[in-house]
Amino acid sequence: MPRFRAAHTQVLGVSVDSIHCHANWGVSLGGISFPLLSDFVPKGNMAASYGAYLAAGLLADAGKPLPFIDRVVFSLEKEDIPYWNKFLQGYYDTSGISSDSFDQAINIGAGGEVSLTDSMREQGIELNTAVSTSIFYTGFNMLDPVVGGDSESARKLRLAISIAVDYEEFISIFLNGRGIPAQGVLPPGIFGYVDGRAGINPYVYEYGEHGPRRKSIAVARELLAEAGYPNGIELTCNVGNTDGTWEQDSVAVLKEDAAKAGININMNVMPSAQYWDVWTKAPLSLTSWTHRPLAVMVLGLAYRTGVPWNESSYANPEWDAALTEAESTLDVEKRRVKMEKVEKILQDDAVMVQPFFRSVFTAVRENVVGFEMHPTRYYRFHKVSLA
Repeated sequence: MPRFRAAHTQVLGVSVDSIHCHANWGVSLGGISFPLLSDFVPKGNMAASYGAYLAAGLLADAGKPLPFIDRVVFSLEKEDIPYWNKFLQGYYDTSGISSDSFDQAINIGAGGEVSLTDSMREQGIELNTAVSTSIFYTGFNMLDPVVGGDSESARKLRLAISIAVDYEEFISIFLNGRGIPAQGVLPPGIFGYVDGRAGINPYVYEYGEHGPRRKSIAVARELLAEAGYPNGIELTCNVGNTDGTWEQDSVAVLKEDAAKAGININMNVMPSAQYWDVWTKAPLSLTSWTHRPLAVMVLGLAYRTGVPWNESSYANPEWDAALTEAESTLDVEKRRVKMEKVEKILQDDAVMVQPFFRSVFTAVRENVVGFEMHPTRYYRFHKVSLA
């Protein structure tokens, strides 16, 4: 409590019981030092406005030992459509939503909001979503004589490419809207992520009335000219489709978008087995990372000077020192501030084409209570029950 008072913060106790229950509860504790609010009539109305009121059915499990269910059965279905149909018929309690079933299951509003179709809701199906912590991006080869290095010319060239690539369009066309453009390497849900205006990449985005907005192609052309290429430039990007055809689709968008700024991307598609022999040789290559619980874990593997998985060959002693300082800081809030510096240096150096995070959509039958999709697709059933 002293820490809250020091931060000029008033603590309030809120429940959906009556004021008489509150009074008795306070007496049973020997008195309490903060006000109690009764969200009794209409019951839970205020808590619901903050998204803090438990949905109907969740309290039915209060007091029961965990886990609530005796067993979980996984069945292997080799094809998406039969699996989806069996889910609709009631054979399965949860199901992912593939591209083939997307239009049947999902509505996307004019503002990008996602909801289930009427036919899904009528069948007692609910939607569970999460932003995946896996990051997908096109990385620059920092040893390449054209796009690499720490010269201001190379940096402006990298920024021009980053601005030109419209991942908003890519997500809309190829992912059915299932994803968000990233402002950096840290996804929502990972410690160190900063939301809102403070978290945008100021080199690639502007912050307007409706949130982040990608800078125009005209800005990309200006940067290209300042980099020394007023008449355009030609580059090569290797593609091995090692993690699915999203790689080739992504480079197709990269090629089309970059051309608008005068940058010609040659797409070098090769068998996946050959890709790993040359993935660090071309100016541009595609990659992905699945984040660990703490940002410092994956950043040390991916970008620290000389580590085996530093595929971009990025080397910046200032960044290495900033990451080491963050890694050695135990205080949570102090480490958060230090992580902001780590993220900013990566943005300053323009190490990658601005990435994106996929969204995970899961359809759940209404009798499944307490199921939440984890950003890293972990299945946690210890608080799940069947109504």
